[in-house]
Amino acid sequence: MEIKQSIIDFRKFILDFEDTLRKELGLVEEDVYQEIHKLFSKSKGSINYKRGKIKGYYYQYHGAGCFVEKDGVKCDFNYSRFIEDLTYQITAMKLKDFVDSYYHLVSDEKELNDQLVALAKEGFVGQVIEDGRVYNSFLIKRYK
Repeated sequence: MEIKQSIIDFRKFILDFEDTLRKELGLVEEDVYQEIHKLFSKSKGSINYKRGKIKGYYYQYHGAGCFVEKDGVKCDFNYSRFIEDLTYQITAMKLKDFVDSYYHLVSDEKELNDQLVALAKEGFVGQVIEDGRVYNSFLIKRYK
């Protein structure tokens, strides 16, 4: 498994899920996360847009992100605006869950983290840096 390809597949999995939500729920905003929260608030909780099943996807929005599962593939991520546009924020642990379920592997979380750090240095992903502190949390641009 090549790490760059796994990140490309991770992003594609999320984009496919978001496209499905847009089509099935009639969403129009680019920021699906915010639109789901608006719909939920508008319904006064009578319809739970934050969790459900749609076209084979099970999803649950949480805090700043979403957990999605389809055909045994698990994908958990946060939405973030650390850089100019909406991005997906992940950790090695979240990528491990995706890689293991998508490629049917058993990957090493520390090794994945080391590879993510290297990709951040290369500019392929961003690394979360706040107030001078570097976190083991990484940013994937939605469209690259």
